[in-house]
Amino acid sequence: MKEKLKECSKKWWFWVIIGVLIIGIIGNLAGDKNTEKPSQDTQPITYTLIGENLGTFGKTITLNANSDMPVTKYLYKLPEGNYIVTTTYDKMASFFIVKDKIVNNGDEKYPEELDYVGESYFLTNGDDDFNGRAKKSVEISIASDESISLIGKETFTFEKK
Repeated sequence: MKEKLKECSKKWWFWVIIGVLIIGIIGNLAGDKNTEKPSQDTQPITYTLIGENLGTFGKTITLNANSDMPVTKYLYKLPEGNYIVTTTYDKMASFFIVKDKIVNNGDEKYPEELDYVGESYFLTNGDDDFNGRAKKSVEISIASDESISLIGKETFTFEKK
């Protein structure tokens, strides 16, 4: 083994390989030291959610699965905090904040429903505000036990403050 290493060390290509390895290691170490992740104070964290597209934060639940009218809902779990929400949709897009639990409403046939927090939010990226119902953006707060329920297939941007 020592003889093979001695033979290789006399070849020019051996030293080229060693040099490339050393330069790569040094470059990698220098790159790690100079790379800074943007702090949360300077760069807002943005989440883009698309209705009926689960992505990283989504899940589906089925309400009243054992009935003649089961309903599938799309929920998105974002980190708790305050957000500014906008949409790319030119018409009216809507979403809700819901608790992370299914409640029983007492109805014998369709007992399961979501526990809504407040009212629905209406957003638009277009010119029509639908008689004041739709806004260009809204500020919301999401608690640790809450999720977002998107209605339809529209795209929403949640920018964490």
